[in-house]
Order: sequence, then C-alpha cells, then structure tokens
Amino acid sequence: MLKLYGRYGCGYTTKLRQYLNQKNQQYQYYILDEDFTREEFYLIYPPHRTFPLIMNNDEYLGGCDDYIEQHSGEPASQEGDYCEI
Repeated sequence: MLKLYGRYGCGYTTKLRQYLNQKNQQYQYYILDEDFTREEFYLIYPPHRTFPLIMNNDEYLGGCDDYIEQHSGEPASQEGDYCEI
C-alpha cells in the first residue's frame, strides 16, 4: 500500500491526495505533527526535507508532480511540487 507523508497547508499535498482519491488509489496518509514529528521523519527518510513524499513499501515514488506525471503521462507543472517541512 502507498504511504503519503504531508502536512496541513501544503497545496501539493492536497493536489496529490485529490489525484489519488480521483483514481480510487488506496493509501495511508500521515500528517506532520499528528502522526509523526520532524525529527522522526528525518530519522526514517533522512535525504528528504520536503512534502509531499509518497512511498510504496520502501521505494520512493516522488512528490506530487513526479507521481502524477509517472502515472498519468501528463507533464508536471513547472512550479515544482514540494512544500518545505
């Protein structure tokens, strides 16, 4: 099952959640400061410092636009697809 890590107020997290819901994709959603702390996140995924982060088991699938582009074939936006943690 997919795991989505995000935070409130991040438009890219919202966009990716909307995409996953529209595609009826099952995922577990983890929210910063509710389900984990920054420190816990840094210990689990040390190279990553932005949200959203989507994983399949232990495989990093990317951020919002990365994931949507890989699964829809549509080009990613030029604005970037991450919010600072």
